[in-house]
Parts: sequence; C-alpha cells; structure tokens
Amino acid sequence: MAVIFSFWSCKKISVSDAGLSNPEEKIENTSMFSRHNGADEIRQWLEEQKRIIGRDSNRTIDKILSSMMLDRMYRENYEKETFLIVPLERNADLSQNIRRDLNNPLRFLLLVEDTSGRIRKGAVALFYPLENNVSVLPENSFHNYFINQMIRLEGTFSMISLMDIKQYEMDFDNNGNRKEYRLWYGKQTILEPLPQLPVCIDWYLTTTIFFSDGTTYYNEEYLYTQCYENPESGGGGGIYSPASNQPGETFTKQVQNVVVQTIYYEVIFIYTLQGMKFTNSSNNYYSSISGDNGDNGGLGLIGLAIEPSHHNHCFWHQLESTYEMGPYISGVNYYGSKSASARVRGTLTFPNKDNYVQYFDKPISWQASSTF
Repeated sequence: MAVIFSFWSCKKISVSDAGLSNPEEKIENTSMFSRHNGADEIRQWLEEQKRIIGRDSNRTIDKILSSMMLDRMYRENYEKETFLIVPLERNADLSQNIRRDLNNPLRFLLLVEDTSGRIRKGAVALFYPLENNVSVLPENSFHNYFINQMIRLEGTFSMISLMDIKQYEMDFDNNGNRKEYRLWYGKQTILEPLPQLPVCIDWYLTTTIFFSDGTTYYNEEYLYTQCYENPESGGGGGIYSPASNQPGETFTKQVQNVVVQTIYYEVIFIYTLQGMKFTNSSNNYYSSISGDNGDNGGLGLIGLAIEPSHHNHCFWHQLESTYEMGPYISGVNYYGSKSASARVRGTLTFPNKDNYVQYFDKPISWQASSTF
C-alpha cells in the first residue's frame, strides 16, 4: 500500500542501522549560508508567509520567529534540493497540536531550498522520542525519513503546517521500522459549481498500520466539517456556524462501509440513514440507521473471485457486523443523534493461494452535519 505524505513524497528502500550523531556535528557557521539563505532570508520568508496566509490566529509564525536557534541550523540533502533545518527552542509553545500524552518533542522549522537557492516550502517538524533524555536526531534523519521512510530512533515524527494544522504522524520502533502512519486531510464538501461563502472542508483521518510480515491495515475516519467565511484565510480560525431558524425536512440516504474493494473482489456493507436536514447543516440529526439486505447491511463477496478457478478466488467469513446511532440528544424539536457508526470484521481466505487468510477490521462513522 502506498503511503502519501501531504508535505513531501517518499519512496521505500531498505533500512540500515546507525547510531545517534553528536549534537556538535549539526552546528554550522551561519556564514556558510551566505550563498543561499541565512538568518535574514529565513525571517523574510516567514514574514512573507504571514502575509500570504492572511490570518494566523494561533500566531504560529510569530512563535517560530521568536524561538529559532539560528546558530544551530544545518542542511541535509533532499534529492536535487536541500533541507534547511532550524532547531527551535524545545519548550516553545508553538502549536495547539503538540501532544501532551507523549514526551516533550524536539522542534524544528523545516524548509526546502531549491537548486536556485529559493525557499519554496516550509513547516514545523516535531519528533517525540520514546526516551525523554534524547536531545538530538540521528544524522540525516530528515533525508532518511522523506527518502527511505525511516528514522533510526524510536518515537513519533509529526508535521504541522504554518497555519497550525496537523498534517500527519508516523511511529517508529527502535530499529527504525515504520509502525503506524496517520494522515489528516481535508476535501471541499462542494466542488462544482463553486459554492457561495462560507466554504466548508470535510476533515478525515487515515491510519495505516505496518505489520512485521509486510502486510498493512488501512482505515479512514471522518472527523468533522470546518467552514470558512474567507477561504483564503486558512485553518487558523474557528468553525463557522450561523444561526438558522429555517424549518427542516426529512431525508433518507444510503451510505456504505467499503471493507475491501479490488478489481477482482469486494465486500461492501450498505446502511440506510434517516433524519432531518436544515439550511444550517450543523442542526442536522439522524433519527434511525438500518442495515440493508437482511445481513446487517452486508452485500458479502461479489466480483470475478467467485469463480473457483480464478487465481483470486476467495471466501468471506464474517466475524462481526454492527451498526448504531451515536448518543441521543434532546433538541428543541427532536430527539435524535448527530452521528452514526458501523463496524465490520472478517477474513478473506484464498484457497488457490495456499489458503492464505487476510484479516479486515473496518470501523466507520458518519456525521449528520455533513450527510449532504
């Protein structure tokens, strides 16, 4: 399964062992940056990003500017370009997205410098080491992460945008192997025709778990919908929720939990949601959820793989299929739920592949505010 990073792309190669570098190895004299970008150029670029973003409600860039340790900045190769890495004060309160359930992270301003010496992108990089006494990353960690998908240190690598939006995290074991990758991404709720303001974005979390046998498990989960009165202002503000006294109307909608889908076989569960929708979608609610086709919504196994002679011939064995409404809420004119969820667990067995068994566990949820 391909893993896509929202800041830079990466490709997988073999992982090698290496020890931690000496912190002094990462200190470079700032005069060495005169041919490209030094302290003044970095500050100028950050100030320009503030103007482009237009709104920085969490003052992320100001916090970066005040916590940069420019005497410790260093470089690493990145394909034909260069990473310019500026350590930030470790106790700086940079972001609302810094996790408190892990050890205090190492903080960096991570910039990409192209072959002409122009800074073309940047973000905040965090590394939460498993051992709290770690004060420096192994040598070439950013190169290894974005080129090889590895960091030779146990912990969690995280990226946060300059608008203080969490982008992704990846967990590593003590051998530098990937354990779990979590990506947060948003997509516009209406693409064509272009919607009137406010513009709304649905936010999702995808999780990829890497197992030692080379297999992976993937899950996508809807998180919430965020709306902006000015879409150019970025993600620094709150949720737009105008008051609405418009009467609601009933709706019935089918939704799917696609457990597995390939060109040869698929397992899809279908459910019917009923409820009320309003002009202000934050007032939407569900009144019921039901499974179609008499099997908790399951269509079971369909596709070419039903043929016994097919090389991908397989059998679906269902272990669990459940669905339910979220917590009921008593509103002004209703008694319903703002969410619904389902979970499907089962296995596919491939008799033409030495009875190979593939396990699936697919939870999913829907929010009434984004059903339409």
